[in-house]
Amino acid sequence: MVDRKTVTIRWIPDLEESVAFSTGLFQLNYMRPDRVTGDVPQEYDEQYSSPASFTIPADFHEYVEDEYDEIYYEIGFVDVEGEEIQNEYRDEHLSREDFNRVQLGDAIDIELPDGGSVADEGTILDVESFHDVDGLEEDVDVYSFAEYRRERRADRRNDE
Repeated sequence: MVDRKTVTIRWIPDLEESVAFSTGLFQLNYMRPDRVTGDVPQEYDEQYSSPASFTIPADFHEYVEDEYDEIYYEIGFVDVEGEEIQNEYRDEHLSREDFNRVQLGDAIDIELPDGGSVADEGTILDVESFHDVDGLEEDVDVYSFAEYRRERRADRRNDE
Protein backbone atom coordinates (compact mmCIF):
# COMPACT_ATOMS: atom_id res chain seq x y z
CA MET A 1 0.00 0.00 0.00
CA VAL A 2 1.27 3.46 -0.92
CA ASP A 3 1.53 5.65 2.16
CA ARG A 4 3.88 8.42 0.99
CA LYS A 5 4.46 10.44 -2.17
CA THR A 6 7.45 12.76 -2.45
CA VAL A 7 8.88 14.94 -5.21
CA THR A 8 12.56 15.56 -4.40
CA ILE A 9 14.80 18.09 -6.11
CA ARG A 10 18.57 18.43 -5.97
CA TRP A 11 20.65 21.47 -6.84
CA ILE A 12 24.14 22.92 -6.47
CA PRO A 13 23.68 26.52 -5.31
CA ASP A 14 26.91 28.03 -6.72
CA LEU A 15 29.30 27.05 -9.47
CA GLU A 16 32.20 27.22 -7.00
CA GLU A 17 30.56 24.68 -4.70
CA SER A 18 30.53 20.97 -5.30
CA VAL A 19 28.11 20.00 -2.54
CA ALA A 20 24.49 19.69 -3.62
CA PHE A 21 21.36 20.44 -1.64
CA SER A 22 18.49 17.99 -1.77
CA THR A 23 14.98 18.38 -0.40
CA GLY A 24 11.49 17.00 -0.68
CA LEU A 25 9.71 19.76 -2.58
CA PHE A 26 6.32 18.08 -2.08
CA GLN A 27 5.67 15.41 0.52
CA LEU A 28 2.37 13.72 1.39
CA ASN A 29 1.89 11.00 4.00
CA TYR A 30 -1.10 8.72 4.52
CA MET A 31 -1.44 8.41 8.29
CA ARG A 32 -3.76 5.44 8.64
CA PRO A 33 -6.59 5.25 9.31
CA ASP A 34 -7.98 8.76 8.83
CA ARG A 35 -5.45 11.50 8.10
CA VAL A 36 -3.13 12.87 5.42
CA THR A 37 -0.18 15.09 6.39
CA GLY A 38 2.49 16.77 4.34
CA ASP A 39 4.28 19.82 3.02
CA VAL A 40 3.60 21.80 -0.15
CA PRO A 41 5.67 24.82 -1.30
CA GLN A 42 3.64 28.02 -1.61
CA GLU A 43 5.52 28.94 -4.80
CA TYR A 44 4.15 25.82 -6.52
CA ASP A 45 0.92 25.20 -4.59
CA GLU A 46 -1.17 25.38 -7.78
CA GLN A 47 0.30 21.95 -8.61
CA TYR A 48 -1.42 20.48 -5.54
CA SER A 49 -5.18 19.98 -5.50
CA SER A 50 -5.83 17.11 -3.09
CA PRO A 51 -4.10 14.13 -1.49
CA ALA A 52 -6.31 11.81 -3.53
CA SER A 53 -5.17 13.09 -6.91
CA PHE A 54 -1.65 14.47 -6.55
CA THR A 55 0.15 14.29 -9.91
CA ILE A 56 2.92 16.26 -11.61
CA PRO A 57 2.14 17.46 -15.16
CA ALA A 58 4.78 17.35 -17.89
CA ASP A 59 5.09 21.15 -18.13
CA PHE A 60 5.86 21.47 -14.40
CA HIS A 61 8.38 18.60 -14.66
CA GLU A 62 10.13 20.45 -17.51
CA TYR A 63 10.13 23.69 -15.50
CA VAL A 64 11.72 21.96 -12.49
CA GLU A 65 14.31 20.27 -14.74
CA ASP A 66 15.25 23.70 -16.12
CA GLU A 67 15.48 25.31 -12.66
CA TYR A 68 17.23 22.55 -10.69
CA ASP A 69 19.85 19.90 -11.32
CA GLU A 70 17.72 16.79 -10.68
CA ILE A 71 14.16 15.76 -9.88
CA TYR A 72 13.10 12.44 -8.36
CA TYR A 73 9.65 10.94 -7.86
CA GLU A 74 9.42 8.66 -4.88
CA ILE A 75 6.75 6.64 -3.13
CA GLY A 76 6.83 4.96 0.25
CA PHE A 77 4.93 1.71 0.71
CA VAL A 78 4.36 -1.19 3.07
CA ASP A 79 2.99 -4.69 2.63
CA VAL A 80 -0.32 -4.95 4.45
CA GLU A 81 -2.82 -7.69 5.12
CA GLY A 82 -6.05 -6.20 6.40
CA GLU A 83 -4.83 -3.47 8.76
CA GLU A 84 -1.64 -5.34 9.71
CA ILE A 85 1.74 -4.23 8.33
CA GLN A 86 3.59 -7.33 7.11
CA ASN A 87 7.10 -5.95 6.64
CA GLU A 88 9.22 -2.84 6.93
CA TYR A 89 8.56 0.41 5.16
CA ARG A 90 10.17 0.78 1.71
CA ASP A 91 10.95 3.73 -0.54
CA GLU A 92 11.28 3.55 -4.29
CA HIS A 93 11.98 6.00 -7.09
CA LEU A 94 9.57 5.90 -10.02
CA SER A 95 9.20 7.53 -13.40
CA ARG A 96 6.91 10.58 -13.39
CA GLU A 97 4.31 8.54 -15.28
CA ASP A 98 4.28 5.74 -12.67
CA PHE A 99 4.31 8.31 -9.84
CA ASN A 100 1.18 9.86 -11.37
CA ARG A 101 -0.52 6.45 -11.69
CA VAL A 102 -0.52 5.78 -7.96
CA GLN A 103 -2.14 7.69 -5.13
CA LEU A 104 -2.03 7.48 -1.34
CA GLY A 105 -3.76 4.36 -0.07
CA ASP A 106 -3.52 2.49 -3.40
CA ALA A 107 -2.53 -1.16 -3.48
CA ILE A 108 0.29 -1.65 -5.96
CA ASP A 109 2.17 -4.43 -7.66
CA ILE A 110 5.70 -3.07 -8.17
CA GLU A 111 8.77 -4.46 -9.89
CA LEU A 112 11.85 -3.34 -7.97
CA PRO A 113 15.10 -2.53 -9.80
CA ASP A 114 18.11 -4.86 -9.64
CA GLY A 115 20.67 -2.03 -9.64
CA GLY A 116 22.20 -0.41 -6.61
CA SER A 117 21.94 3.22 -7.72
CA VAL A 118 19.73 5.63 -5.79
CA ALA A 119 18.32 6.83 -9.11
CA ASP A 120 17.21 3.34 -10.24
CA GLU A 121 13.47 3.31 -10.75
CA GLY A 122 10.86 0.75 -9.86
CA THR A 123 8.05 -0.03 -12.29
CA ILE A 124 4.38 -0.07 -11.34
CA LEU A 125 2.80 -3.19 -12.83
CA ASP A 126 -0.73 -2.80 -11.43
CA VAL A 127 -2.73 -0.39 -9.24
CA GLU A 128 -5.90 -1.01 -7.27
CA SER A 129 -7.56 1.68 -5.18
CA PHE A 130 -8.54 0.16 -1.83
CA HIS A 131 -8.64 3.26 0.36
CA ASP A 132 -10.61 6.45 -0.21
CA VAL A 133 -8.29 9.21 1.01
CA ASP A 134 -10.27 12.02 -0.61
CA GLY A 135 -12.51 12.50 2.45
CA LEU A 136 -9.81 12.14 5.10
CA GLU A 137 -8.68 14.84 7.50
CA GLU A 138 -6.00 16.85 5.71
CA ASP A 139 -3.13 18.46 7.61
CA VAL A 140 -0.92 19.77 4.79
CA ASP A 141 1.40 22.69 5.56
CA VAL A 142 2.22 25.30 2.94
CA TYR A 143 5.78 26.55 3.34
CA SER A 144 8.02 29.08 1.60
CA PHE A 145 10.52 27.22 -0.54
CA ALA A 146 12.43 30.47 -1.17
CA GLU A 147 12.81 30.95 2.60
CA TYR A 148 13.90 27.34 2.98
CA ARG A 149 16.63 27.87 0.35
CA ARG A 150 17.81 31.08 2.07
CA GLU A 151 18.02 29.25 5.40
CA ARG A 152 20.01 26.39 3.86
CA ARG A 153 22.48 28.88 2.35
CA ALA A 154 22.83 30.69 5.68
CA ASP A 155 23.39 27.37 7.47
CA ARG A 156 26.10 26.45 4.96
CA ARG A 157 27.86 29.81 5.39
CA ASN A 158 27.75 29.41 9.19
CA ASP A 159 29.32 25.96 8.88
CA GLU A 160 32.27 27.29 6.87
